[in-house]
Amino acid sequence: MTSMSKLKTNVTFLSGLLPQHSVPFYSPRYMAHMVNDVSMPATLGYLMGLMYNPNNISPEAGPLTHVIEYDVGQQLCGMFGYNTQLGTRPPREGPIAWGHITCDGSVANMESMW
Repeated sequence: MTSMSKLKTNVTFLSGLLPQHSVPFYSPRYMAHMVNDVSMPATLGYLMGLMYNPNNISPEAGPLTHVIEYDVGQQLCGMFGYNTQLGTRPPREGPIAWGHITCDGSVANMESMW
């Protein structure tokens, strides 16, 4: 059996089992467990990210996502009352807050101890 034939057999087998025995986390209509905040905007954002695979590790690898991360971080800091540069003219005195977006809660908890 060739590699492509094995792949086709296994994909066909799995594609028959997965819909029957999986929780539909992928569906925006599934509102249970820990993924109840899946919404149409989140799904569309996920699909756009999936197509372009932006790597947010550095500004060189993901220039747009780096700008978005900075903007969201500044918005969150401002929402909690920290000193930010967004919309402040002239800039306020003192340290400027910054934010960093992580991939999940465990990473956020580990990075918060740093």
